[in-house]
Amino acid sequence: MKKVCVVGAGTMGRGVAQTLAANGLEVILYVVVNNDVNSGLNKIKAGLQSSVAKGKLLQSDADAIMSRISATKDLNKISDCDLILEAAIEDMDAKKAVLKRLEPYCAPEAILATNTSSLSITELALSTNRPDKFIGMHFFNPAPVMKLVEISKSVTTSQETFDAVKELVSRIGKECVEVEDSPGFVVNRILIPMINEAIGVLAEGTATAEDI
Repeated sequence: MKKVCVVGAGTMGRGVAQTLAANGLEVILYVVVNNDVNSGLNKIKAGLQSSVAKGKLLQSDADAIMSRISATKDLNKISDCDLILEAAIEDMDAKKAVLKRLEPYCAPEAILATNTSSLSITELALSTNRPDKFIGMHFFNPAPVMKLVEISKSVTTSQETFDAVKELVSRIGKECVEVEDSPGFVVNRILIPMINEAIGVLAEGTATAEDI
């Protein structure tokens, strides 16, 4: 894979775009809702400049990352992307609508992926015309820092698609967690009960919020 389209210029979309570009991939950031097509790019640049100011990143590296990311609202520009990763809001109908809008502009061999943290990969896959080329690819926030990426197959995802995405995850320096298509996958399924229990401990007065 050489070129990726990240759909959605929110917190996750921007973080994933930066991560991919930092590892040498060309990235198209497709802006879904914001009227200012460059808003997402400006926020990525601001974050990189903050890292430069703190001595965590060289200016030359920040410039190189930005040179690999472009933003657009023109779907014709995604036609040569190898992977299209949807990072829209966490709502099944909204994600299906975005996928339906995107797919006619995607190359026949392109892989479609979703960054969902909890929704059914199979249901999303079956809403497309390429269920064998659909996969879950869940990054964690902040994507440039967090090492894990959950990869989840639908019942229709081909092994070829899975292997290609797994290789990409490894190439960008992330650790792949292979999970089945199940609500919350692994991390959130463990995390949410832990958070709920922490709230219960606080409510019972067992410990202060700071100590918890």
